[in-house]
Order: sequence, then structure tokens, then C-alpha cells
Amino acid sequence: MTFPLDRYKNRQTEEYGMEVVTPMFLGGAEKVNRQIRPASIKGVLRFWWRAVYGPHFSVISDMRAEENKIFGSTDQKSNVDVHVLSPEDLDVSDRLPNYNIPGGRTEVFGYLGFGASNGEQYINPGSQFQLRLRCISEEYLDQVKHSFYCLCNFGGLGSKSRNGFGCMNYKKMNMEFSPGANPVQDFTAFSRESLLFKDKEQKTWEKALGRIGQFYIEARKSIKPTERRQYIAKPLPQKRIMDRYAKPYFLHVNKLEEGKFQGQILFLPSSDHREENSKRVLNQVNAYFAKNMKEVTL
Repeated sequence: MTFPLDRYKNRQTEEYGMEVVTPMFLGGAEKVNRQIRPASIKGVLRFWWRAVYGPHFSVISDMRAEENKIFGSTDQKSNVDVHVLSPEDLDVSDRLPNYNIPGGRTEVFGYLGFGASNGEQYINPGSQFQLRLRCISEEYLDQVKHSFYCLCNFGGLGSKSRNGFGCMNYKKMNMEFSPGANPVQDFTAFSRESLLFKDKEQKTWEKALGRIGQFYIEARKSIKPTERRQYIAKPLPQKRIMDRYAKPYFLHVNKLEEGKFQGQILFLPSSDHREENSKRVLNQVNAYFAKNMKEVTL
């Protein structure tokens, strides 16, 4: 039996100290999971790789072939290894704090975490772990690092990550990111129509997530009649006027170096959102975000 030693020569390695910033729902079959599994991280790295590098391919099958070459598939091994190092079990809770919209009755975290926050355990903010990335070449490592940068700066891990849960902070990673002025794609990706809205800095993650959650809820509720809200997220089951597609908004909380927290909302449209009625609704939502937050250049 021969062992492919060449596969492990000259592997490029990066290691990061990680901190959970907002509640992270990683429930398994029993809805209890105190571990962060490498497969979960690799899955979201693939998503952000497509968001960054997908527009570089004119044919989707070519994009998928390259994605499988880097991250693996049922037919080929991955050229990226993800290792989560200590601790074995992370601190968990099963009850989210409350954040009510001032002057209203809507509880923001229950709204954003609907379906995952009803007594399900989550990994507590402040939990720490080490993450190691290994790639077969420097070329792949740069692409994986860009994907990892987007995961940590725009996305999250686990259920309800598009609604601001599962955000992570990393240390010692200096990288510049420019998504490029690509046309809108048939899948979720950075394009010339992508937008980023940032809120004011806050002292706690609760206030940072609560405020952007409030803006998202208020913007959504401002859309009338209610069935037009389907253009923001999945269809309302009782009045379906369109096919289901992914929500183009990513709520996120970054932990800043000085220990403060900053909420933001990223807008990543796909070709599904180019239809005229959809564009009209999303433009109204984006105008509301621009009025209450600062629009920054990606």
C-alpha cells in the first residue's frame, strides 16, 4: 500500500484565535451541540468562496469544478483542511436576552432567531477556540483566506447566520478585500450592485445586533401590501406570489479592536432580484437602511 506523501508536502498553514461574537446555533439532531465542527466551517467557506470567486467564471459548471478542486466532493479529496483546536466543549445557554424595539412590542432577537431560538442551546458570545487552515498551495490558501475573511466580516456560522447570529471575531489577520465590479450573478455573490450599511459603534453585542435587527424589521414592515415583503425574503405561505429565493441581506456584528461592537447589513443581490417589482421593494428597503445607517464602499 502506498501513501501519497506528496499530497502533504509544502502545505500552507494559517492559525487564528477565534471568539464567538453573537449567539451561535449549532444544534445537531438533538438540538444540542457544544462543539464547532470543521465540516460546518468548510461548508460556509464554500459559500463565501462562490460569493467572491464565482463571478470570475463565465460557466457555472467551471465554477463548480474549481470549487470541488479546492474544497473536495464525493469524487475528489479536498485540498483544504480545517481543524478546530480546543476547547472540546464550549459554554452554552438556552435563553436569549430580550431586546425590544423602543415604543413597540416586537422583541428583536426572537424575531431574528425564529425557529432556532425557542429553547435551543447556543454557544455563548465570548467563547474562544483556535482554528487552523491548511492548503496544498499558496494560491489556494489566498482564496480560502479571502473566503474566511468574508465569513468573519460579513457572515456567521450555524442557524440564522443571515440574521446576525453566529458571528465570529479573529485575531492577527491583516488582509485587504475588494470584491470587484462584477455584474449581478444567478447566485448570491458580490457585484457592482452590492451595498454595505454600517451602524454606530455600541458597547455590547446585544445593542449592536438589536439596532440593526430593529432597522431590518422596520424596513420590512414598511413594505405594503404585506405580500410584497416576499421580495425581501422567502414567500409568506398564505399568499405566495413568487418562487422562493434566498434573502439578499446579511446582518452581522463585528467586534472592534477597542472592545466595542458594530452592526452592519450587507446587500448581495442575485439575478432573482432584478425583476422590476423586486427591485422597487429592495430599493425602498435600502433607502431605509441608508437613512438610519452609513453606506460604506466595499
